[in-house]
Amino acid sequence: MFAEAFRNKTVWLSGHTGFKGAWLAQWLLELGANVHGFALEPATEPALFDQLGLAKRLHHQIADIRDPAAVRESVKKSQPDFVFHLAAQPPVRLSYEQPLETYATNVMGTAHVLEALRALDKPCAAVLITTDKCYENREWLHSYREEDPLGGYDPYSSSKAAAEIAISAWRRSFFKKHPVKIASARAGNVIGGGDWALDRIVPDCIRALQKKQPIAVRNPNATRPWQHVLEPLSGYLWLAARLYQPFAAPERSEGGSPAMTTRRGPSSWKSSACSMNGMACGKFCRRCANNRSVASADRLKSSRPVMAASFSSPSVATELPDGSAPS
Repeated sequence: MFAEAFRNKTVWLSGHTGFKGAWLAQWLLELGANVHGFALEPATEPALFDQLGLAKRLHHQIADIRDPAAVRESVKKSQPDFVFHLAAQPPVRLSYEQPLETYATNVMGTAHVLEALRALDKPCAAVLITTDKCYENREWLHSYREEDPLGGYDPYSSSKAAAEIAISAWRRSFFKKHPVKIASARAGNVIGGGDWALDRIVPDCIRALQKKQPIAVRNPNATRPWQHVLEPLSGYLWLAARLYQPFAAPERSEGGSPAMTTRRGPSSWKSSACSMNGMACGKFCRRCANNRSVASADRLKSSRPVMAASFSSPSVATELPDGSAPS
């Protein structure tokens, strides 16, 4: 699927004990990668990381992303070909209780990874993960696009916006002529097997049913898009593969749709304005490529198909090393 891009390559993965991190570690192992994980102990019991037996199948390092020396030494020792930075403090409600810890993890932790990457003197593709919540919340019906202002009402969202600003600043300041290529990726709410965390809609429903309790819906008026966990992960992998070999010809998915490419110049993208006014219309147009919400079309009750899950753009908003979106 990824043209052997990760086989026998060393991958440094932060946050590998978390839900998405464990799934990504499993996928990378199946792709033949040598995975070096860097994270705190699993935050839940049970945990997908333990259920998959990952501790014995990869280089498992328990460490804190807030420790710059530990991050720098770990990246230096592993000499990675790829870096995926997923380590974060993600629960929104917890960010209200621990705002300083949230900023230390999500903003300074990202800066520590960027500084460690600066010290590498070999080709490496690094994908740093933030969130679709990094945009200033305008309460719009349509989804947000990459050119929309960053912001955030709560400490978690604003910390991820700050992380995006840091990534952009480091990229422009230090990585223009550097062998390491970096990009950020933003994804929305995910569901999938092995998610045991609190304040997640599906796990909370299952726990309530097991206890024969009513299912509590914290915000019944909210409308949010959802995607399976493997959808954004496929986007992260495609983005990393294209960063590592930026001029490789795009592959084709089973349905014939172009896989994501970070090449500049002519491509399968159309620059014309989308007839859906920025919604996920199912065409390979630039506005929908920047759109984070596959579910947006459903709100319009449109019969047009949305993009296939193998195409990452509806699930993952991306930015090229020069700060632009795919053209």
